[in-house]
Amino acid sequence: MIEIHDMERGSGKTTKVIELMNEDLNQILIVPYKKMTKFYPRNLRNRIFTIAETRGIKLNKVILDEGFLYNKKDLAEMYYYFGKYNVDVISYGTSLQQ
Repeated sequence: MIEIHDMERGSGKTTKVIELMNEDLNQILIVPYKKMTKFYPRNLRNRIFTIAETRGIKLNKVILDEGFLYNKKDLAEMYYYFGKYNVDVISYGTSLQQ
């Protein structure tokens, strides 16, 4: 399953991601840049990765933060992997500059 949520800036995307990760300990978060981990509580940071850090590990449930900021090639490869291995994905991001 793939869910894509295109939401405005300041609409609570990060808060929703934190809630989902607290509800499901198997959920991991993929961020475009490692510096983005500072926006999340310390207890979740061991489940926050960049694309490069996920290569070679088995993924089951994934949240993409700022799903519109990734390099197009990386995004295509990720979605190919997600489809091939039936990975559940929820993507949160803002597609238009506000």
